[in-house]
Amino acid sequence: MKIKQAEELAGITSKNIRFYEEQGLLQPKRSENGYRNYTQEDVSCLKKIKLLRKFGTPLEEIHRLFQGKSSMKECLEKREEALEREQRSVEKMRSLAQRMLAECNSVDRMDTDFWLDEIEKLEKEGTDFVDLNKIDIHRKKKLGAIAGAGVTILSVDDCARRSPCGSGKTNQRDRKRRRR
Repeated sequence: MKIKQAEELAGITSKNIRFYEEQGLLQPKRSENGYRNYTQEDVSCLKKIKLLRKFGTPLEEIHRLFQGKSSMKECLEKREEALEREQRSVEKMRSLAQRMLAECNSVDRMDTDFWLDEIEKLEKEGTDFVDLNKIDIHRKKKLGAIAGAGVTILSVDDCARRSPCGSGKTNQRDRKRRRR
Protein backbone atom coordinates (compact mmCIF):
# COMPACT_ATOMS: atom_id res chain seq x y z
CA MET A 1 0.00 0.00 0.00
CA LYS A 2 1.08 3.60 -0.58
CA ILE A 3 1.91 6.08 2.18
CA LYS A 4 -1.53 7.72 1.93
CA GLN A 5 -3.24 4.43 2.78
CA ALA A 6 -0.83 3.74 5.65
CA GLU A 7 -1.48 7.28 6.88
CA GLU A 8 -5.24 6.69 6.93
CA LEU A 9 -5.02 3.25 8.55
CA ALA A 10 -2.55 4.26 11.26
CA GLY A 11 -3.92 7.76 11.87
CA ILE A 12 -0.44 9.29 11.53
CA THR A 13 0.55 11.96 9.01
CA SER A 14 2.78 11.01 6.10
CA LYS A 15 5.32 13.53 7.39
CA ASN A 16 5.51 11.65 10.70
CA ILE A 17 5.68 8.31 8.91
CA ARG A 18 8.70 9.52 6.94
CA PHE A 19 10.24 10.90 10.13
CA TYR A 20 9.83 7.54 11.90
CA GLU A 21 11.46 5.88 8.91
CA GLU A 22 14.39 8.34 9.12
CA GLN A 23 14.71 7.49 12.82
CA GLY A 24 15.01 3.80 11.98
CA LEU A 25 11.72 2.79 13.60
CA LEU A 26 10.20 1.64 10.32
CA GLN A 27 11.69 0.14 7.17
CA PRO A 28 9.05 -0.19 4.46
CA LYS A 29 9.99 -2.09 1.33
CA ARG A 30 10.49 -0.16 -1.89
CA SER A 31 8.84 -0.99 -5.20
CA GLU A 32 10.82 -1.08 -8.46
CA ASN A 33 10.05 2.59 -9.09
CA GLY A 34 11.37 3.53 -5.63
CA TYR A 35 8.03 4.20 -3.95
CA ARG A 36 7.55 3.00 -0.41
CA ASN A 37 5.34 -0.06 -0.20
CA TYR A 38 3.76 -0.39 3.25
CA THR A 39 2.49 -3.68 4.63
CA GLN A 40 -0.08 -4.39 7.31
CA GLU A 41 2.89 -5.07 9.65
CA ASP A 42 4.18 -1.55 8.95
CA VAL A 43 0.76 -0.12 9.83
CA SER A 44 0.77 -2.20 13.03
CA CYS A 45 4.24 -0.83 13.86
CA LEU A 46 3.00 2.73 13.25
CA LYS A 47 0.07 2.16 15.59
CA LYS A 48 2.47 0.93 18.29
CA ILE A 49 4.62 4.03 17.80
CA LYS A 50 1.50 6.21 17.97
CA LEU A 51 0.35 4.56 21.21
CA LEU A 52 3.74 4.88 22.87
CA ARG A 53 4.16 8.50 21.72
CA LYS A 54 0.70 9.34 23.10
CA PHE A 55 2.09 8.25 26.49
CA GLY A 56 5.03 10.59 25.88
CA THR A 57 7.53 7.78 25.43
CA PRO A 58 10.74 9.19 23.90
CA LEU A 59 11.71 7.94 20.44
CA GLU A 60 15.00 6.60 21.82
CA GLU A 61 13.08 4.37 24.24
CA ILE A 62 10.76 3.14 21.47
CA HIS A 63 13.83 2.36 19.38
CA ARG A 64 15.35 0.31 22.24
CA LEU A 65 12.04 -1.47 22.70
CA PHE A 66 11.78 -2.39 19.01
CA GLN A 67 15.40 -3.59 18.99
CA GLY A 68 14.75 -5.86 21.96
CA LYS A 69 17.17 -3.87 24.16
CA SER A 70 14.32 -2.96 26.52
CA SER A 71 11.12 -4.70 27.56
CA MET A 72 7.61 -3.29 27.54
CA LYS A 73 7.65 -3.51 31.34
CA GLU A 74 10.88 -1.48 31.57
CA CYS A 75 9.58 1.04 29.04
CA LEU A 76 6.31 1.61 30.89
CA GLU A 77 7.97 1.69 34.30
CA LYS A 78 10.36 4.42 33.07
CA ARG A 79 7.41 6.35 31.69
CA GLU A 80 5.48 5.94 34.94
CA GLU A 81 8.48 7.29 36.90
CA ALA A 82 8.71 10.27 34.55
CA LEU A 83 4.98 10.95 34.93
CA GLU A 84 5.30 10.82 38.72
CA ARG A 85 8.18 13.35 38.55
CA GLU A 86 6.07 15.58 36.28
CA GLN A 87 3.11 15.29 38.64
CA ARG A 88 5.25 16.31 41.64
CA SER A 89 6.54 19.30 39.64
CA VAL A 90 3.03 20.32 38.67
CA GLU A 91 1.88 20.09 42.30
CA LYS A 92 4.76 22.31 43.45
CA MET A 93 4.06 24.82 40.65
CA ARG A 94 0.38 24.80 41.57
CA SER A 95 1.19 25.44 45.23
CA LEU A 96 3.47 28.34 44.25
CA ALA A 97 0.77 29.77 41.97
CA GLN A 98 -1.74 29.62 44.86
CA ARG A 99 0.71 31.48 47.11
CA MET A 100 1.22 34.10 44.42
CA LEU A 101 -2.53 34.43 43.97
CA ALA A 102 -2.97 35.03 47.71
CA GLU A 103 -0.14 37.56 47.92
CA CYS A 104 -0.12 39.41 44.60
CA ASN A 105 -2.93 41.79 43.80
CA SER A 106 -1.41 43.26 40.64
CA VAL A 107 1.47 42.72 38.28
CA ASP A 108 2.75 46.22 39.10
CA ARG A 109 3.24 45.38 42.81
CA MET A 110 4.56 41.85 42.31
CA ASP A 111 7.96 41.21 43.92
CA THR A 112 9.47 39.42 40.92
CA ASP A 113 12.86 38.88 42.57
CA PHE A 114 11.25 37.08 45.50
CA TRP A 115 9.14 34.84 43.25
CA LEU A 116 12.02 34.09 40.89
CA ASP A 117 14.11 33.10 43.93
CA GLU A 118 11.28 30.80 45.03
CA ILE A 119 11.22 29.21 41.59
CA GLU A 120 15.00 28.81 41.62
CA LYS A 121 14.82 27.04 45.02
CA LEU A 122 12.17 24.66 43.69
CA GLU A 123 14.23 24.01 40.55
CA LYS A 124 17.23 23.09 42.71
CA GLU A 125 14.97 20.60 44.51
CA GLY A 126 14.08 19.03 41.16
CA THR A 127 10.91 20.85 40.11
CA ASP A 128 10.77 21.30 36.34
CA PHE A 129 9.49 24.70 35.30
CA VAL A 130 9.17 25.81 31.68
CA ASP A 131 12.55 26.13 29.96
CA LEU A 132 12.20 29.62 28.47
CA ASN A 133 15.22 29.22 26.21
CA LYS A 134 13.77 26.08 24.68
CA ILE A 135 10.20 27.39 24.35
CA ASP A 136 10.98 30.94 23.22
CA ILE A 137 13.73 29.92 20.78
CA HIS A 138 11.42 27.30 19.24
CA ARG A 139 8.69 29.94 18.89
CA LYS A 140 11.22 32.36 17.37
CA LYS A 141 12.26 29.74 14.81
CA LYS A 142 8.61 29.11 13.95
CA LEU A 143 7.85 32.82 13.61
CA GLY A 144 11.00 33.28 11.53
CA ALA A 145 9.88 30.55 9.15
CA ILE A 146 6.42 32.08 8.88
CA ALA A 147 7.87 35.55 8.26
CA GLY A 148 10.23 34.11 5.65
CA ALA A 149 7.35 32.45 3.87
CA GLY A 150 5.43 35.74 3.89
CA VAL A 151 8.38 37.62 2.39
CA THR A 152 8.75 34.93 -0.27
CA ILE A 153 5.06 35.17 -1.17
CA LEU A 154 5.26 38.97 -1.36
CA SER A 155 8.42 38.77 -3.49
CA VAL A 156 6.87 36.24 -5.86
CA ASP A 157 3.72 38.34 -6.10
CA ASP A 158 5.78 41.47 -6.81
CA CYS A 159 7.84 39.62 -9.44
CA ALA A 160 4.69 38.30 -11.06
CA ARG A 161 3.36 41.84 -11.40
CA ARG A 162 6.59 43.03 -12.99
CA SER A 163 7.08 39.99 -15.17
CA PRO A 164 6.86 40.41 -18.94
CA CYS A 165 4.55 37.38 -18.79
CA GLY A 166 2.23 39.14 -16.34
CA SER A 167 -0.97 41.01 -17.14
CA GLY A 168 -1.11 43.58 -19.94
CA LYS A 169 -1.67 46.43 -17.47
CA THR A 170 1.53 45.64 -15.65
CA ASN A 171 3.49 45.50 -18.88
CA GLN A 172 2.06 48.84 -20.01
CA ARG A 173 2.93 50.41 -16.66
CA ASP A 174 6.46 49.00 -16.83
CA ARG A 175 6.90 50.27 -20.40
CA LYS A 176 5.81 53.76 -19.33
CA ARG A 177 8.31 53.68 -16.44
CA ARG A 178 11.12 52.55 -18.72
CA ARG A 179 10.41 55.38 -21.20
CA ARG A 180 10.78 58.01 -18.47
